[in-house]
Amino acid sequence: MTIYKIEHVVEMVEESKGTSNPVQFVWEYTNANNNKPMFAVFTFTCYCDIYESPAVLNPVCIYENGRFAYKYAYLNEDYNE
Repeated sequence: MTIYKIEHVVEMVEESKGTSNPVQFVWEYTNANNNKPMFAVFTFTCYCDIYESPAVLNPVCIYENGRFAYKYAYLNEDYNE
């Protein structure tokens, strides 16, 4: 699923926790068609095709194993502890 705002990504991650199909990966990338940053969200049952899409440039995995990484690490609950 393609998402345009990190706030919506966070909502999806939170809403999926404790379900039978939580978010497994979130990738940030540049959309080759409009040159805008976007996010791709993959749950456990979704096939991750991030490297197969011709519209995806410079993908970076920003969420895996229940944790945000890189510039989004501040979104983890224990970031300021």
